[in-house]
Amino acid sequence: VADVVTGYAIMLTRGLHRIDNAVREGEWICPRGVSLAGKTFGVIGVGDIGSTVARRAHALGMDVVGSDVVPIPDDLVADTGIERVDQDELLDRADVVSLNCALTPETRGMIGEAELERLGTDGYLINTARGELVDQDALVDALETSTIAGAALDVFQEEPLPSDDPLTEFDSVILGSHNAQNTEEAVSR
Repeated sequence: VADVVTGYAIMLTRGLHRIDNAVREGEWICPRGVSLAGKTFGVIGVGDIGSTVARRAHALGMDVVGSDVVPIPDDLVADTGIERVDQDELLDRADVVSLNCALTPETRGMIGEAELERLGTDGYLINTARGELVDQDALVDALETSTIAGAALDVFQEEPLPSDDPLTEFDSVILGSHNAQNTEEAVSR
């Protein structure tokens, strides 16, 4: 899952999915991307997957902030410099935010209009956890108004995602099929 999160972060910030689609259509676009080094990566849910995501983000030269209901392990802090902050501060500071938490009554809809506004016009949201963590209607509104820069979603409120869902209309969105965990190694484990 952490590999997919990392890939989504690179694809979003460099527009690689847009370039691929354009070249396939005979176009030669060269959008200006955003370097990840020196930017801030926010990890919401710093358990097993979130910890691995933090390590990957740190390896890319990013500052890492994390939000979780439990303390962040000391070894992760030592290895990555991850700083524990509350969710609001994380959203205010992060350029890329990855959701890696469980779906509970407290986390259902945890990312809505106000949270997307905090993420801001240069911010990217990645969700490989559970679709219900994000208010999809608020996300569509945020994408329509350029409240955020883009999103990568491997999970949705309704799966499979209907082909006429508004999320399919944005070139600032990468869509997955709830497949981030599906590797040869993970299946054999």
